[in-house]
Amino acid sequence: MADAESRADWWSGALVAGVFGGLGEGIAATRHLLLATDPVRDIALLMVSLGAGLVVAVGAAAALPWLARAMGRPWPEGRWTGFVCGAMAWTVLCGAAFLPGWFSVLPLLGFAALPSFVRREKGRPRMIVGLGFLALLAVRIADDHRPRDRAAPPVDPGPDVVVVVVDGLRADQLGRRPKGDLSAMPQLEALASSGVRFTTVAAPVSTKSGARDAVITGVPPWTSPPRRGWADELTSAGWRTAVFGGPEVDSVAREVGFGVVDTDPGWLAGAPASAPGLLWVRLADSQKGRRSARRLVEAWARWVDVLPSERPAVSFLHLTDLTWPAAPTPPWDTAFESSTAASGDAMDSLGRCSEVAARAGQPSLGAVRAAYDGASASVDALLPDIWSAASQRPRGAVVFVVGSRGTPFGEEARWLGTGGAVHPADVQVVLTVFGADAPKGSTLGAPISTVDVVATIRARAALEPVSDARPIPGVVRGYPPREVTHAVGADGSVLALSADHAVRRSPEGSVTRLEGATWVRADTAALPPVPVLPPVAAEEGPCGAEI
Repeated sequence: MADAESRADWWSGALVAGVFGGLGEGIAATRHLLLATDPVRDIALLMVSLGAGLVVAVGAAAALPWLARAMGRPWPEGRWTGFVCGAMAWTVLCGAAFLPGWFSVLPLLGFAALPSFVRREKGRPRMIVGLGFLALLAVRIADDHRPRDRAAPPVDPGPDVVVVVVDGLRADQLGRRPKGDLSAMPQLEALASSGVRFTTVAAPVSTKSGARDAVITGVPPWTSPPRRGWADELTSAGWRTAVFGGPEVDSVAREVGFGVVDTDPGWLAGAPASAPGLLWVRLADSQKGRRSARRLVEAWARWVDVLPSERPAVSFLHLTDLTWPAAPTPPWDTAFESSTAASGDAMDSLGRCSEVAARAGQPSLGAVRAAYDGASASVDALLPDIWSAASQRPRGAVVFVVGSRGTPFGEEARWLGTGGAVHPADVQVVLTVFGADAPKGSTLGAPISTVDVVATIRARAALEPVSDARPIPGVVRGYPPREVTHAVGADGSVLALSADHAVRRSPEGSVTRLEGATWVRADTAALPPVPVLPPVAAEEGPCGAEI
């Protein structure tokens, strides 16, 4: 009997430690995730979460002793342990929705934590040890979620920086006229003409997630990231940092160290009110809980509107509207339908994916391209609002619009059956910079990698570049331009791009050069060396492997 009571004593201590640690972490995570842009909504979320936790705990306090007796198992006297079990279950559930990982260690701390509080014993040494564990955990939580904007402002901060990252914004979309004189992106064309446009820009990899993470982290996937994130360094230098996007950028944004990470998928703002937003995204279709691009821009504009002017700010907006299958909102859903034949000819000539799509009952490739044009136009319509909010900042703003990778259709892998060999259409993207001190009305062909965007921000904050990234010429002075930029495909093939050539090395070592639409054997002696880089995992798309 004494052994049973001792075991119950220790398990009760474990549960109490888990409740204290889990509840503290859950509250901190809630504040850190959601208290960035709309305090009223987020306080409501916190109250609902705590209220639901109380209901679960009270129910467990009543039900668990009865269940234990029904199963013939011993249960400590009183309902405190049942209450603790219910509260622990709720905090673990909330923790899994917010910050999974920490909760795997919380029960271990409980074996030395607070058993005397539960059993009303005088185990003072164990109580002191338990309080010590909880104090260490509280310090760790406080450090994870400390306010990141208390650094002294820099001496010469310059204008704010806004980076609009658009998944799938391929290089040839800027200036495209899919319906006669109707441009797919007229606003971006106008803004680009007032700044600088780069014509040889490539993502370091052709996979969707790898290319997206490279833009945010500022390092290619084959390079180990620095121990300290660049956004955390900027915060220490006096900058305010924020990222607004969907749940797919949440973890990488936190690793980089952004002070505000707003990836709210829509709880109390469009998603079903019966489920917490982040939990809904993990248990249901993530598209149902995702904010539209316009709602995301509105949330970012509210954050910009209340920023104090004494410190510079850098913010990222991540838009996914162009990712296949695009689903533009009216009027863009039908704006380019009459041009499907013209816009689809070049792609339909490749043939393979259109046959796969027809067998699967999917729309024709021309219709898919028309939807892509419509999604491009819907994103384009938001750019004036972004520029209006950014340009009203007292210190001004410089805006980067960059694609995370090239085509969202994966021409090479899907239609030509190349099995993941990287192609310029997969990785070449739009990059234009305008506003504040950006060059006016110029076009540059120097090779650029998308990781150079972060290197440029670091240079503006007087921080040295990391990895093989380098600041963008024409935007930051004093750094030599690249001779070539590289991208790696899912099969390990490596593409080297410069202003006048595209050279590809296969995993077997053969080198070919793109001439028109044909790859021909290249004279390697006359070309820059193409490195051997590790392959990246392919991702599944609607027509098979998507690179």
